[in-house]
Amino acid sequence: MTVTDIYKQYFEGSCMANEVQRRAAAVSVTSVYDEGVISYELLVTFFPHEDEEDYRITCDCAISRTLFSGKGRRSRKREQLILETMREEADILASEIDGEIYWDRPLTEDFAST
Repeated sequence: MTVTDIYKQYFEGSCMANEVQRRAAAVSVTSVYDEGVISYELLVTFFPHEDEEDYRITCDCAISRTLFSGKGRRSRKREQLILETMREEADILASEIDGEIYWDRPLTEDFAST
């Protein structure tokens, strides 16, 4: 099994979960290749971010969705399409838990591996 983060970035955000206000979101897309099957998962995790150095990622406010799964291997073309629609998909996931990602307020540079 090969697991690769193809995108990861932190943004300001907002979500109330388990009586804790979350002020930031981690957004990632991960590919998993196992025995001839490739899948891509989008993960959105909201975390407290109480100050500029607080990147304590909690697991109690996370939501994910498989964006693609099928026979084959990693494809630059497929990954480009996934990255082009990733923000829309992340917004849909965030709204399912009453969260919002502020895309225009990144906390880190993006990391992408292709």
